[in-house]
Amino acid sequence: MRRTVSLTLVAGLFASACGAHIAQLGILTNQVGMSREILGPSPPGLFAEGLADPANARRSGYARLKRADVMGDEALEILVELKPRTIGHGGVEIRDQSGHPLARVMTRHYLSDFGAVHASRTDKMDLVLCEYPTAMHPNRQSTFSILTLPDQRLLATWDEVPPACRFAAGPWNGKEALFYFQGDGLTVRSPDGQLQTRIGVPNGNAFRDIYVGAIDGRYTAVLGSGNGYTPYHTVCLFDSSGQLVFQEIEKGHAFKLETNEGKTTLEIWDGSNRWRYKTTEASR
Repeated sequence: MRRTVSLTLVAGLFASACGAHIAQLGILTNQVGMSREILGPSPPGLFAEGLADPANARRSGYARLKRADVMGDEALEILVELKPRTIGHGGVEIRDQSGHPLARVMTRHYLSDFGAVHASRTDKMDLVLCEYPTAMHPNRQSTFSILTLPDQRLLATWDEVPPACRFAAGPWNGKEALFYFQGDGLTVRSPDGQLQTRIGVPNGNAFRDIYVGAIDGRYTAVLGSGNGYTPYHTVCLFDSSGQLVFQEIEKGHAFKLETNEGKTTLEIWDGSNRWRYKTTEASR
């Protein structure tokens, strides 16, 4: 099964990820014999693929769009970010395939990210929200919430200090999980918010956007990309025990990760090129 993971602007909200400088580039660790090759140029406008109105991104405030089956029939609903009218507020509008609004979920604080995960049911996904800042103590914090739709019943909520910015749903040891960079590390939680693990990732605080997939039936692949002030991206590979077995950091933002669990390769798209990464047979 081929998986395509799309990525997700609030420049300046997270001090730890604003204007971070990374001294060491290239491969930081490689325990699986990973190599890469260039496949060709990335298409123009790749950064705008996840926006609700790519042609008028600036005018619409870079509102993001995602698709998930969260209510109704088997068709995917469209989840559209509602930009705040005043600082500290926002939300998500759920629309059908024709663009007709089905529901709105408003947030009390700034909506940092949103998505969906199978938390309470297997046939539908539940809405995941990440708000920031939800407390103004010296370290600040972000708050995650998982809600059912359309009734907006709260399934789980938890706070994170240091705060997380963006998250992604993806596979972890064969099961669905939520992933996000937090400080110099990667946090993994189950679909109902239970902590699975926290793994140290060098320079992890420099990366905001995250994409997740799996390869070779044994590894979880993570692509991280900095915000507008931190033009770097990282490619990481974790084994089933949670060990970081490969990490590379390069200049420039990245916008897409594609993986296939049955293969030993993954592909990423950065601002210039499309790359294929491959583990070697010697690593088995």
